[in-house]
Amino acid sequence: MAIGPVLPPLAKLLHDLGNDPALSARYAANPDTVTQEYGLPPEHVAVVKSGDKSARLLRGAASQRKGPSTFYPFL
Repeated sequence: MAIGPVLPPLAKLLHDLGNDPALSARYAANPDTVTQEYGLPPEHVAVVKSGDKSARLLRGAASQRKGPSTFYPFL
């Protein structure tokens, strides 16, 4: 049983990337594997990989995570 809010996969990925240096290194080396592990649909993967700071999808996911992100500091 989960304690606290359950984040959607994209919000969880952004949160974890900002808080887990090992995951960030794995993502930098192989983003496809990490995004598959988090169960992101292809359209979410494309937005994350594009780096589009204005993407509504990223802004929405960022608003659901807790605390600052070091991986996506612009969110």
